[in-house]
Amino acid sequence: MSHLNSIGFQSSVVLDMVGSVYTLVNEPPGGPTRDAREFSALLNACGRTGNPSIGVSVGMGDRKTALEEANEVVTTYRKTLATYMEWLTKSPEAIQKFKVIWVIRGENEIQESMTGAFSSIISSAGNLSADNAIIVLTKAKDGGIKLSARAPPKLLKMGLNLGSALSTTAKKYSGFGGGHNVAAGAHIKVDEPTQFLQELDQALLDQMKQNHGS
Repeated sequence: MSHLNSIGFQSSVVLDMVGSVYTLVNEPPGGPTRDAREFSALLNACGRTGNPSIGVSVGMGDRKTALEEANEVVTTYRKTLATYMEWLTKSPEAIQKFKVIWVIRGENEIQESMTGAFSSIISSAGNLSADNAIIVLTKAKDGGIKLSARAPPKLLKMGLNLGSALSTTAKKYSGFGGGHNVAAGAHIKVDEPTQFLQELDQALLDQMKQNHGS
């Protein structure tokens, strides 16, 4: 903290280094169920990889077979995300840039169930941009487009609301969408999503102009 201050970082950056730890005191020390965030990540991995029964078993108290299987799921899940990061690093052309949104076109690379996790990692780490909302999209099993969106604090302060914009815009494309201002998703029935993305980008821009003006 002293070093950050000495090289000119604002105090708000230093404060971001301090967070809360939620400990489940009845769980064994050193295990993945002791820390509530790790436990949550484990259950999330089970759900996203098509292993909900394993997550349910762990949640109901199985700390032997089910927990061992869940740990294997988490390892595979993290390897998958690392693979996506490596792909994106080597494929900058996969990023389609608009005024407000930057879109990762993962139609042939990203699993439908992983768009939310991947968009969260990229946006929270600031890997691409702190000034643009991040959208990860891929082909859905039904032939449509599945997308997940995340917004940075800077745009939220300007009145951006991803859930509202996605809900309104997706309806025009025989789809549905929604969520929160900071995190949202949608499913649309199109083969090529560029026109949808252009309309979404403009809708978000209009939101911020209206709120900034007020």
